[in-house]
Amino acid sequence: MSLTPVSVYLEDTFFYKLFKLLPTFKPSLIHRKIVLQSREQLLPAEVSMAATSLSKPIHIHQFHIHPVSLMLSLRASLKLYLSLDHTPLHFHSFQRSNFFSSSYRLGHMLTMHYLSAALLRAGWVLGSMDLLANPAGFARAVSRGLTDFVLMPYRGLLRGPWAFVTGVSDGATSMIRQITSGALLSVTNWAGSVSRNMDRLSMDTDHWTRQETLRRHHPSGLVSGLSQGLSGFGISLLGAVAGVIDQPLQALVSPDLETNSPVRVASGVVTGVGKGLVGVVTKPIGGAAELVSQAGQGLLEGAGWGRKLVRKYSPVTALCRDRHNSHLKLAWKVLQGLGRDKVVLCVEATHLNHSGSYISDVLVLTSEVLCVINKEEDTQQQTFAITEVECRGSVGDLSAIYLAFTQESNLERVADYIHKTAQFNSIGAQWLTREDDQSEASFQTADDSNSIYQYYLHPKVRGLFLIQFHLVQREALGRGFRL
Repeated sequence: MSLTPVSVYLEDTFFYKLFKLLPTFKPSLIHRKIVLQSREQLLPAEVSMAATSLSKPIHIHQFHIHPVSLMLSLRASLKLYLSLDHTPLHFHSFQRSNFFSSSYRLGHMLTMHYLSAALLRAGWVLGSMDLLANPAGFARAVSRGLTDFVLMPYRGLLRGPWAFVTGVSDGATSMIRQITSGALLSVTNWAGSVSRNMDRLSMDTDHWTRQETLRRHHPSGLVSGLSQGLSGFGISLLGAVAGVIDQPLQALVSPDLETNSPVRVASGVVTGVGKGLVGVVTKPIGGAAELVSQAGQGLLEGAGWGRKLVRKYSPVTALCRDRHNSHLKLAWKVLQGLGRDKVVLCVEATHLNHSGSYISDVLVLTSEVLCVINKEEDTQQQTFAITEVECRGSVGDLSAIYLAFTQESNLERVADYIHKTAQFNSIGAQWLTREDDQSEASFQTADDSNSIYQYYLHPKVRGLFLIQFHLVQREALGRGFRL
């Protein structure tokens, strides 16, 4: 297994929002259940995972991961704002032969291998922090410049005198560009980190939010960078002056002022005064650092030295109505009231309402009921008990199925006998065909037309649905084999 060099961009805000979103896709309660000595017991998740891992070991004859190279860019807001910009990480190869153990053990070995390699590079990672002016990044830029200054003339010397002169010129130009851009990038990122940390130390949420909004507008040149930087610096100065009065007033006009005691009100005013005095120091420093950062970004973009990210793949957009309902969505969100019923099959269908319009539905077949879900509203319209309804397909229309409440008759007992004894011979098949025709005819000529429901499925899906319905129904009635 091998990978080409990869550039990884990580930002903690994205992961925080992703982790908040992920629990919405999980069911409200999940337990792994086993049956021991005819008694149902609940096992803890750790015990169940360990038992599953040990009961299913893996055997790998040859496992080899080639060396991996990463360029890591990180943005993290902890107690301080920490960032890394294009920090190189190199991991050695991982190789095992005749491996026989659990999947957990293999994952642990991979984790320890790459974690130890990352710890060995901790010095370079620490030296690549923007808060420390990224000395490691500047050293790499100087190294690249000196390499070009030596290598380009040498390559030109091998091709001739004029190529040597051109190589000297190109090498000197590359060295100056690499050193200048590296120094400017280090100062710019350092100023940006200082500005963000000063905004957090000011303890003014409104000021921090306002500054973050201004930073989203990246300058396109030196003039726009200076303009945005001066605007942010002016706003920071005004915020520093106004914060001395605004912070204590916020404590006085708090909605909980009437319910608080005079001691707590006085404490809030003193806290507001302290925040205002801290902002007098931190906000101008943060504004000045932001001015340097915006001017540096504008200069880098104007000179063509900026690292502008380009989208590699365009997003694919589609209408929501063109998407299919997920099996898990129906099982977790819509059918929570069904208890332990197992979802066997989900198919899309349509039916004709009283006004003559076709309504999109989803037929959800479980081990005990058949649910009809409105596709657009995600609401449960009808529920049929498997043992109380009969489902047949139309002979004339290959997409239509009929649902009707079961009526006990000798025909059903004869049909059950034919299913058990015919062994799918020609006589049984012919009788079952006549049975379908008679059932459909009985549906069409029933006295109570309101007890018959007609749905339209895709012809290729209708046969599967009918087979699954009959299997589930026979299991619910205690006939045939379990699914």
